[in-house]
Amino acid sequence: MKWFKDGKFVGSGAEKPVEGAAPEEVTSEAPVVADPLQGSNVSLSQGQLLELVRAMGEEMRKPTPEQQVKMDEDARRRVKENESRIAVGKAAQAERENRSRGCNHRMDEGRSEKYSIGQQLCSDGMVHVFCVRCSSDIKTFKPTPDQMSVSVG
Repeated sequence: MKWFKDGKFVGSGAEKPVEGAAPEEVTSEAPVVADPLQGSNVSLSQGQLLELVRAMGEEMRKPTPEQQVKMDEDARRRVKENESRIAVGKAAQAERENRSRGCNHRMDEGRSEKYSIGQQLCSDGMVHVFCVRCSSDIKTFKPTPDQMSVSVG
């Protein structure tokens, strides 16, 4: 059986305590700190217990400093990648706009009198008219029943 004196371990039941002696002289074991809650009853309400568990969960989910550094580096890398994707997209859009502005929508590289126009009836019931050379949308409209009855070819 272990026993404590003034909150410090001083020996086991096999040894006899020496009155007035220092704890180092009484015990051959290293002193340990007693549990401050040992022998006392602690009661928590359900709300307090839930709050304690929630706080513990939040603390456990926090990343370590190494993990936080890695997460920050990943976030910076994703931002740079997104910025480069946006720049590539803007450049491609500018190229399409320039090609469309420079196109006269005619066949044979613009030397023919015939237009290079295509039409497509989409599932939404709209007809989309576009240039076959530069892929620009020229017009979108809802066809009348007369236009729908006429077929090409």
